[in-house]
Amino acid sequence: MLETDASLDYEDGERPSSRNGEETARLLLTVHLNIEENDDMIADPAKRQGAGFWFSALLNSTLRWLPIRQLMARDIEQQPGTDASLTVIPIILAPIIAQQIYFFWLKDRLLRYLALYGPFLTGVLICLTISSVELRLHHYIIGIIIGLLVNGIARWGFVSFEEMPTALRGDGAFGSLKPVACTPSISLATIPGELHNISFMWDPPRRSARMNGIGVLVTDVELLRRLFAPLGKFSENFTWRRPAIISLPYPITFGIPYFTPAHDNTPGAPLTSTATQTTNNTQIPTLFTPLSIRGRTLRNRIIVAPMCQYSTDPFGASTGALTDYHIATLGHYAIKGAALVLIEATGVQPNGRITPNCPGLWSDAQIDGVRRVADFVKSQGALAGIQLAHAGRKASTVAPWVATRNKLPSMRATKEVGGWPDDVVGPTEGDTWDGKGVDDPTGGYYPPRQLTEEELQQMVEDWKSAAVRAVNAGVDVIEIHAAHGYLIHQFLSPVTNRRTDEYGGDFEGRTRLLREIVQGVRSVVPDWLPLFLRLSGTEWLEDTDLAKKLGSWDVPSTTRLAKLLPGWGIDLLDVSSAGNHYLQKINPFDSKGYQTKIASGIRQLVRKEGLELLIGAVGLITEAQQARDIVEDGRGTENGGTTAEEAQVAKDMTQRGGEKEPMADVVLVARQFLREPEWVLRVAAALNVSVAWPSQFMRVKFLKL
Repeated sequence: MLETDASLDYEDGERPSSRNGEETARLLLTVHLNIEENDDMIADPAKRQGAGFWFSALLNSTLRWLPIRQLMARDIEQQPGTDASLTVIPIILAPIIAQQIYFFWLKDRLLRYLALYGPFLTGVLICLTISSVELRLHHYIIGIIIGLLVNGIARWGFVSFEEMPTALRGDGAFGSLKPVACTPSISLATIPGELHNISFMWDPPRRSARMNGIGVLVTDVELLRRLFAPLGKFSENFTWRRPAIISLPYPITFGIPYFTPAHDNTPGAPLTSTATQTTNNTQIPTLFTPLSIRGRTLRNRIIVAPMCQYSTDPFGASTGALTDYHIATLGHYAIKGAALVLIEATGVQPNGRITPNCPGLWSDAQIDGVRRVADFVKSQGALAGIQLAHAGRKASTVAPWVATRNKLPSMRATKEVGGWPDDVVGPTEGDTWDGKGVDDPTGGYYPPRQLTEEELQQMVEDWKSAAVRAVNAGVDVIEIHAAHGYLIHQFLSPVTNRRTDEYGGDFEGRTRLLREIVQGVRSVVPDWLPLFLRLSGTEWLEDTDLAKKLGSWDVPSTTRLAKLLPGWGIDLLDVSSAGNHYLQKINPFDSKGYQTKIASGIRQLVRKEGLELLIGAVGLITEAQQARDIVEDGRGTENGGTTAEEAQVAKDMTQRGGEKEPMADVVLVARQFLREPEWVLRVAAALNVSVAWPSQFMRVKFLKL
């Protein structure tokens, strides 16, 4: 795993003075390696690659096919075939030398190239002019070829940590625009698990031309990525620190492969980190205070919940890959102040998507799309997250907009539109989600086949692989989707899980797949990465004849599971509800905040048990006061409502000495962001909180929203 971070610090802790309207700053980047393989093998791959060439040369096998391999200078005229052989040699060497000269010239390293080979060629010519010196010509030939190979291949393609500073220092000495490298500081770990520390220092380039610090940064990081990616058998954390003087006429966002201005203050956060008062001198609400989870910090308590957009390619090499559409939509929420933006349900297997137009992360080809979204979201000061999912028996449907546009009577996705009707899976075979058979033309789902134990073991591995890809793509948070009637929820519920093996039956059996997935994902992601779980707190089936016969997943089941989650590695429980059966007794559009009470009850339980588990509330959270009360003082909110009577009850309880008890630690908002991408800024204005706006939008900050 590779993680690259960049930070901009000023020398001596002070902002430098301006020169001609431009500021100079020191860009600091450091390398930290955690090497699990042999240190020498990993730290200097150039030695291993070069060894093969030198071994071949010592055996004299490079030119074994030439008749002059044992030829002395004075014997040329006596050896048959010498003229033809000597003609072949320059023909072979000339394009190699010309190509290297050209590429060294492109890299502004031609002087260094000539300095390397000049003395060697001069020495050869001198030796040839001394009649008393009898040297074999093949030694010269092999030396030239091997020198070209080692310098051109080992130097460019397998640059080692030991060689890199020397090479860069030499480049600088010959006038290259590269910065001059100083001797590295290498500190090898002596305690198992401790990080090796290799720090490089660069001085500014010697020429007066301005250095493109961003380009150099990206080049170096990508060089190290390519260097280590093929090995893949060890883990390392990169934080690349380089002191280099660069011109900064305006702040720059580092860590992404293109230019975007850095905001003066992160949008959606109070204007100063120490601010405690609103614009009317009241306490800043908890909603706009930061929250740290493991190694990441949310700038406020407002999260963009995952929302299916059904907008990826269903066919070809780009199947399931995120596109510029996702950068535009998700990135906009980040620009306007959301603390964490979660990418929609992303399939860990091809048949785990809800529709053929849903994203996936079962292939390395899909990493770049996620990385581009994460890069932009993080460049705006927000955290980037992704929800990993498997739809189970609710898979292979068509996107809602596809069904509406084409006036389809059924939501089933056929093979013609990219569906997989023969590979819809679930814990138990048979029943479709809507209860309609395959012969019913209005049915929206296919009957699932039952997953085997071997397939479930592979399922866990695929979740782990998808999580690793997500980390490699640069996400800050991973959420596991176990709600809304998708595969994990199907295993949790006795309504849909009627297995008799170790993945069914009692509570322990039905929660086994979830436990294996959570623990598996936790084992392959970094310790700093927060892990969320979305769960349906209830299926709203308690009063149905079906639940009375089979049981259902209800609030007591959720609270029982919640006690186990911290031990499995979950940091935040995202409490939703419903979605597993068409008989559910709930209309989510009837009442605002209809799931908040469930979240509140779970939060009270885990606090009473002394467990470290954050709780998120989601579902029709649309108003500023509603969101404020959920994370500040739940007594002012009844099902999300904020009537005058409820406010008076809260006031009376406070006057009687009652404690403030939040209903949740964060709010997750979905549809309201579709209506108002600037919802965070509007909420701040409604609560009289002065928060930072995007730098580019400052001209309209004081206009009415």
